[in-house]
Amino acid sequence: MELNQITVYGNLVNNPDGRRTNSGQAVATFRIAINRKSKGQDFAVFIDVTAWNKTAEFCRDYLRKGSPVVVVGRLDMDTWDDNQTGAKRSKLYITASSVQSVIQAHDKPQAVPSAAAPFPGGNKPAPPPFPGTTPAPETKEPAANSPADLGYEADAVDDIPF
Repeated sequence: MELNQITVYGNLVNNPDGRRTNSGQAVATFRIAINRKSKGQDFAVFIDVTAWNKTAEFCRDYLRKGSPVVVVGRLDMDTWDDNQTGAKRSKLYITASSVQSVIQAHDKPQAVPSAAAPFPGGNKPAPPPFPGTTPAPETKEPAANSPADLGYEADAVDDIPF
């Protein structure tokens, strides 16, 4: 079994570069910065990301430099010969299967309903029970805590293998 999946959280370093291939597929490339702290110092790791088709269109249309995102995808590697030195070169990058924009608290759109303005239909009463049934009585008793309260014999509970 092969498993090649990576999930990273970071901020876009640049606006996504969106284009189409000769065959018409949408492709977007961008770089994200993953920040971390160690011993009081800030460090950043920069990772290139390539997205295809609908994911690429989403990135091109909705993401901008600085946007916090979660990228899920697979690791891929490009290899080539350097024209100047003739040395073999390689680059590790992520081919995204999913890119999600992370909305921070101060970035919430104004159209999000608040408690004062609930979602449409949010104040409707609960629907009546199905015909032919009676509603369960409301009780203030605590839930059953012992096996005997649940209708099990004590010996049967001791046979559970965990």
